[in-house]
Amino acid sequence: MLPKLPARAVETGQPILQRIVFLGDSITDGHTYPLLVQQALRAAGQPVPVVINAGIGGDTAKGISARLERDVLFYKPTLVTLSAGINDALQDVPLAEYSLSITAIADRLRAAKIPLLILTTTIYSAKHAAGEKRADEYNAWLRTFAAVRGLKIAEVNALFTKTRAEKGETFIMETDGVHPNWEGQHLIARAVLDALGYPDLAAPRQLKLSVMPGVLPVWRMRVATEDKPLDAEAVQKIMQDDSAQGQAPKGQ
Repeated sequence: MLPKLPARAVETGQPILQRIVFLGDSITDGHTYPLLVQQALRAAGQPVPVVINAGIGGDTAKGISARLERDVLFYKPTLVTLSAGINDALQDVPLAEYSLSITAIADRLRAAKIPLLILTTTIYSAKHAAGEKRADEYNAWLRTFAAVRGLKIAEVNALFTKTRAEKGETFIMETDGVHPNWEGQHLIARAVLDALGYPDLAAPRQLKLSVMPGVLPVWRMRVATEDKPLDAEAVQKIMQDDSAQGQAPKGQ
């Protein structure tokens, strides 16, 4: 289940929104498994967390550790999920170096009293056999590390390996042999839901998108009355003119 709200929420009676930061590399960056997890919880009538995608394509565990303050702690999350290792393995980063970076991330989050959920890595196609061999080392270490630290772990790699054996790698992987396709993203969501304590919740088969907060649903354009760049003063004048004419400014 999602982590319990901090004691201050109980003491004050004020609700504190659950916020999950999904931290990772290109497997996370711009992809759908965080949204599928959120959608599954909503569909089941469970508390729906705010989902923040903090994946950056091409990043490594070391790079992720370096941006922890900016991309994670800034949001004061109630849970962080960590998916890292695919790029490290392709770059043949030694296990010792990889493990130091993951440990640094876990230590920083523990100091901030933020729960951490670790994801084992996805798989590679046969043409990246060396990368998969290195990733296997990472995954073995991640399982031990999670057990020692008492951290939850989402068995993404085990689920991918099982599905590859049953249906072939092209069923879950893009043609580059590195990135999961839609079916692969669905599997990651399944592994995360299992690790969160929701094994009976179905991972959605169809993504239902909604408008993100802050997006202007209605807007319009008009030609400026003077042929010069708009500055803050000119924009304010336009808005005042609209108000005077009984029009609600909807965007410029």
